[in-house]
Amino acid sequence: YELARVYDVLDKTDKAIGSIKMAIAWDQTNPWYKMFLADMYDKTGKYKDGAKIFENLVDEEPNNQYYYSKWAFLLVKGSQAEKAIKVYNRLEQKIGINDEIIRKKYTLWLGLGKPEKAIEEFQTLIKAYPSNTDYLHLLAEFYKQLGQTENAQSTYQKILEIDPQDGQASLALADSYKSGGDDASYLHSLKSI
Repeated sequence: YELARVYDVLDKTDKAIGSIKMAIAWDQTNPWYKMFLADMYDKTGKYKDGAKIFENLVDEEPNNQYYYSKWAFLLVKGSQAEKAIKVYNRLEQKIGINDEIIRKKYTLWLGLGKPEKAIEEFQTLIKAYPSNTDYLHLLAEFYKQLGQTENAQSTYQKILEIDPQDGQASLALADSYKSGGDDASYLHSLKSI
């Protein structure tokens, strides 16, 4: 293992991989050896091989969140985003709904050109934390980016049901009323501000 680390520092990657494989052959229970090999695979662009190591580590230690994260990370680097999403779903089943995991899946769905799936991720987060208006604001902004004005407006209205004093939601609705030519609704929406 130490010899492999030295070879890595000297940028002799092939020798580092050979040495770490010998270390693993002698002690197949040491996760540090396996993680080092996965890092070497990452460094050499063998992302699928590195991901496979972390998949095996997850099977050995199913409660280790770090392994899931590295497994998904290497899948993404290996152009396997949908498999990475499945890994994150599996982690979610272990630890529950998590803001960080949802955001990663959201980003992956966007990268895959599936905004409707990205919206579903945010809606999952909103269902888990219904009083958190930050998530609703993010969803409303996303709807605006997609040109889904009606969905954005209804999301801002949900925010105002939770927090009638939310200035950002009030301004967003006021802006949409003004651009739609609805002067009465525009003036009324400014009242709370």
